[in-house]
Amino acid sequence: MKILYEAQEWYGLSIPFIILCLVDLALLFLSCFLWRKRSVLSAKITTIFVIVVLTFIIGTLVFSHVDARKKVYNKYIEGDYLIVEGEVENYMPDPDGANLPDRFSVDDIDFAIPGFTTCWGYPLRQVDGGELQNGVNVKIYYIPYKFENVIMKIVIFNN
Repeated sequence: MKILYEAQEWYGLSIPFIILCLVDLALLFLSCFLWRKRSVLSAKITTIFVIVVLTFIIGTLVFSHVDARKKVYNKYIEGDYLIVEGEVENYMPDPDGANLPDRFSVDDIDFAIPGFTTCWGYPLRQVDGGELQNGVNVKIYYIPYKFENVIMKIVIFNN
């Protein structure tokens, strides 16, 4: 028996999120600078529009993270999860390397491995070094969230 994956509480901030926040702050300071000067009105309006859009995107990302934490990770910690045990079946890796999720099922429960796109959930597709394949005996702890079954823990049993 081997624990292949278990969700952790915090994985840190992602580089794209940090860059997005820095760009938003830089534009905010730029707009303050432009506002004091007698600059072209269209430049002011464009800069403010970009700041509003970036701030909306950042707010949406933060809200999504908080929502996922509450409805996925906190449920897992509280023991409010489902378990399926059996052999991995119908494993379909991404055929073209087009960053599509790998898909498989265990005891007629469908799962997707999207790669490193979310905080929680097993992230390793076969192309990324994942060990899952047809015939592997597993026990999966998962939480249904939105349109997927988020894998919170995978235990592999020796065949």
